[in-house]
Amino acid sequence: MKAEFLIILFVFSVVLTAVFLPLTKTYKNQSRKVVSLIFAIALFSAFLFLNYTNVSNYNWNKGFEQQDIENVLMELDDHIEKNPFDLKALKLAGGAYLAMENYDKSYIYYQRAYRLTLDTDMEVIMGLIESGLMDQTGQFSEDPEILINQAIQLEPENPQALWFGGLIALSNQDNDLAIQRWSRLSANPKVSSQMQESINSQLEQLKLMQELFEEQE
Repeated sequence: MKAEFLIILFVFSVVLTAVFLPLTKTYKNQSRKVVSLIFAIALFSAFLFLNYTNVSNYNWNKGFEQQDIENVLMELDDHIEKNPFDLKALKLAGGAYLAMENYDKSYIYYQRAYRLTLDTDMEVIMGLIESGLMDQTGQFSEDPEILINQAIQLEPENPQALWFGGLIALSNQDNDLAIQRWSRLSANPKVSSQMQESINSQLEQLKLMQELFEEQE
């Protein structure tokens, strides 16, 4: 089982706990609603796992061997040490460490690239967001909401930006924004019909959870 599966579920379980735990306490005497809410959360977590690799910044179909990547990394590290402002090398290193699931080092390289490009390079911004979200240390020194807004401004209908934008909105307990971003994603012609169906199904679950929350306000 890929580490991404465990990490993404861990990250989102934290988000769900922060957003929806108060609901379960509110509904402790309303078992039907509690069961519906738990079921919706379970389906939503499965949805995240099934669709994460479709929007990851790293192309998992490239088929690189681990030894090949390790050799490239050694050369890149040495090159970057001698050429610290080589943007192409920084981006290659960030992507390679992302492939190796070394999210901390990937984040460092993407951050260095970001400081050279700021809000002008979509690949750098999305690499910085993904490596930061996947890094279990939680050391996200750049503001993810600022980053995702920059990405969406560059490419308003980019599937990857809308996907992570929804996750970031949820982490900020902004369900309306998450629904808005994922609704745009589900209507995006670049997204496969299978993924669109999955997103639409889970949007219904998210809207249900939002309605249950609003009923108690």
